Amino acid sequence: MMERLAADGHRVVVPGHGAVGGPKVLADVRDYLRELRDETWRRRDSAMGESEIVAEVRALLIDRHPEWAGQEWIEKGVGCLCAEHAA
Repeated sequence: MMERLAADGHRVVVPGHGAVGGPKVLADVRDYLRELRDETWRRRDSAMGESEIVAEVRALLIDRHPEWAGQEWIEKGVGCLCAEHAA
């Protein structure tokens, strides 16, 4: 879904949170979700426990992207991705 939205060429994006922006808003969310998914699944596939995965992914993403707002959502995102992806 994010791939399609980002590729549709929208000039104005009104997100549910944050400021109105342009297509970069969609690309940034797409890239965030992709990175969160990839880092979570990589650890899940190595048989780590969910609490370890949360701690590692949270630390990694905050280190890579200290400017991100909404860092409190990383843990919830990891939990959802662990639940939907069978090891």
